Amino acid sequence: MAFEDVLAEVGDFGWYQKRLCYFFQFPVSLVMAWISMPTYFMLATPDHWCYVPQLSNFSLEIQKKLIRPPKANNPNRLDSCRMYDIDYNIFLNNSASVLFFNKSSENITTKACDNGWTFDPSDYESTAVTELNLYCDRSIWISNIFTCHSIGMVVVTEIVGPSKRAFIMGIDGGLWALGISILPLVVYLSRNWVNLNIINFIVTAMIFLGWRLLPESPRWLLAEGRHSELYKTLANIARVNGRKEPANLKAKVNELIKEHAESGEKNVSSWDFFTKPGLRKNFLLITFSIVAEDSAYYGLALNFENLEGNTFLNFFMLAVVEIPSSILTWYIIETRLGRRWSNSILLTFGGVLLCIPIMLSSQHGTAITVLSIFAKFVTNTALLITYQQAAELYPTSLRNQGIGINVAAGCIVTLMLPYLSHLGRDNVLIPLTTIGVACVLSGVASTFLPETLNQNLPQEVYEAQQFGKGQKFFSLATKPSKSKVN
Repeated sequence: MAFEDVLAEVGDFGWYQKRLCYFFQFPVSLVMAWISMPTYFMLATPDHWCYVPQLSNFSLEIQKKLIRPPKANNPNRLDSCRMYDIDYNIFLNNSASVLFFNKSSENITTKACDNGWTFDPSDYESTAVTELNLYCDRSIWISNIFTCHSIGMVVVTEIVGPSKRAFIMGIDGGLWALGISILPLVVYLSRNWVNLNIINFIVTAMIFLGWRLLPESPRWLLAEGRHSELYKTLANIARVNGRKEPANLKAKVNELIKEHAESGEKNVSSWDFFTKPGLRKNFLLITFSIVAEDSAYYGLALNFENLEGNTFLNFFMLAVVEIPSSILTWYIIETRLGRRWSNSILLTFGGVLLCIPIMLSSQHGTAITVLSIFAKFVTNTALLITYQQAAELYPTSLRNQGIGINVAAGCIVTLMLPYLSHLGRDNVLIPLTTIGVACVLSGVASTFLPETLNQNLPQEVYEAQQFGKGQKFFSLATKPSKSKVN
């Protein structure tokens, strides 16, 4: 029995799912662009270690050596949240003890910081992390801020039927595009970074206050074997959707739990993306696509000042094209081209558009701007399709982790994009060509992903391992089959 069969009985796109979209996911998508762009540096975590008053007059390097023990799970890195459990008064009048301590520190026990922390001021004088104490035990809140948008999208994807996933993804992308299109006006009216941060704070606080509206994913409850919660969630979906509770729902839930337990899905972890061959191939291809598409997305956004024309208008045009891009995504991935060929064709075409300026002289600034805007339109469509593929290819138990790693990989690469954009001040072709080549290579590589249109989501790692093995390379997506559930 497939989970989709039970979900169809309780309603796979009724008021339960629509309520979640209307009152949480869609509003978050609309305003998320206002807070996601400027938060990377505001949420930077400076190097830090436990504060020891007795060592306050020592240099920072000596403090690090005397205070920071190696991490228990990674001896090659120093711990920022623990300190050696010793009497530090011995160092006040005996400098020779520093050398002795360095030679014997590995045999000394450690303890949690008890006098606060010291922060290295080399890179940052102050960030939101230092002001709000978002480090050590509270460092998870940084991840929460960055991932609150993607988590909502994953949950929505998991509680709607296959036929509605593209629709939800299209609306979500369109609202993000509308939000980022309004961002230049917000920046213009706010005038300075303090006012902009106040707006960011208000929007972020509203999102955090609404987190309780987000229910637990029934697929995740199934993966965790939480029988009673899964039954209550499915029964609640049926009630909210105005349907009667399906006959033998408890028995069907028991069967799903039993099948999951018998599948051997125990102790799954993110390492499965690297140790399971079938899963690894899809994971690496999706990661490559997201890295190339994120490079195009953020690289073109950063490069708007290097393009000919008004900077505010350039940014607006690069943003507003995401609205028709989202509409195109909704349509094209439901055609026989499916996810695979749509993504490959668009990503390759976008890369070619970014490489065309090589053949143009610097006098064709307007043409280069138009090509950049059109390339943003095409590559953004490919990006939305890739996220759809990721949500459909990864097993339920690892879906959040997989998409999280993909996003992290994209973020790591985007950290280098400001330097690439800086090179574009002298020659705008450098960032455009670099990104274009990456998109072409990724577009070709993405053809080796399996097609997911009209397919059931893999719930287990072994299902994800086998998914798509019978598909031919030169083939189109299958036509939808008629449901047997009324």
